[in-house]
Amino acid sequence: MQFTGLLEAQTFIIDFGSTFGNVTVSGNATVSTTISVLYNGVATTTGAITGAFSLVFDKDVPSVTQATITITPNAPSAGSVTIINSIACPIADFISIIPIVITSADDNGLTRSQEFQFNDNTVGYTSPLWEDFNLTFLLQNQGYSGSSNIVSRFGPQINGYQGTGMIPMDGADVYMHSRRIKPNDTFYYNLSTNKMRYWRTSGTYNNNAADIATILTNSIPLTNTGPEPFVIGTFPMPPSTPPPAPADQFLYLVWDYREVNEIVLCVSPTISESCCECFSAPNCVPFLGFYSSVDSATACLGTPVSTFYTSVIVTGGIPNTIPIVGTTVFPSSGCSSDPNRRFLQAGFIHFDDGGTDKWVQIDSNNIVIASGNC
Repeated sequence: MQFTGLLEAQTFIIDFGSTFGNVTVSGNATVSTTISVLYNGVATTTGAITGAFSLVFDKDVPSVTQATITITPNAPSAGSVTIINSIACPIADFISIIPIVITSADDNGLTRSQEFQFNDNTVGYTSPLWEDFNLTFLLQNQGYSGSSNIVSRFGPQINGYQGTGMIPMDGADVYMHSRRIKPNDTFYYNLSTNKMRYWRTSGTYNNNAADIATILTNSIPLTNTGPEPFVIGTFPMPPSTPPPAPADQFLYLVWDYREVNEIVLCVSPTISESCCECFSAPNCVPFLGFYSSVDSATACLGTPVSTFYTSVIVTGGIPNTIPIVGTTVFPSSGCSSDPNRRFLQAGFIHFDDGGTDKWVQIDSNNIVIASGNC
């Protein structure tokens, strides 16, 4: 398209259909001219230019098909010539998705299943489901040491252009799943400490201690929804940083299964008090209970006469006084942080809460993973 002798702004509309991605508008102007594009309420402009120009904007919403292009002569002249020699079709960003599973050494040998997919209601598309069944947690990092963040999975990359296969377009709803599929999966998701995370970035990061720490620091934790054994985290696919910055072509999806346990410190001027009376610390509460390794119904048949202890989580400024999901149950000696302390087998504990009979389920680390009324 050629515009000769422009004395005022000239505007025209281009319809790109439902395709999406970066669009490049290029051309040449013999006098000072400003080229601007208005798409989905966002304006992109060249500023005042003379000579060859190239402008890139992101057509990132399939349902918004039209863009308005305006040519404004900053030095109106009957002899001026402005040429739009190319308006390229949208080119979708090429994305690499890297699934990562971070675990703790204490969970070595346990298994869990991970999934993700996306949905875009603007085009009525739901992607295929990526599945990672019965992943076995590792005891230590493979290929490097010096980090407590055990990487039980890193990759493989899932590559493609946005909107194809499993690669979400900007704004699409991405769903991360964590499943305990019976009977093979043995890891219980702790809704208080375990998280699913994501990070879209232009940076390339690898499976080493420093890069894993960077990913964990920058990734955004999701809110856990849905009870164990099927937990979901959801986020909208963030857009890339606008040009001319490098495209954010990497999407890191992190299933963070690390266990963060509170260490109880007991300070006293005498050895006997610090060693033997640590249960009196404000973050360790004794309670009477009845333990069963069978099921909650069996536990509820017993009389709560044995002394157990529970760690404390402060929620909304209020600490728990009974075991709740996310706390740790200790069978003896108060809330000892000694890794060689006595552990109960995974099972159920019945206790009385102000006249109401309740039960909690604990895993092999004695962390409460479920609760209910008898």
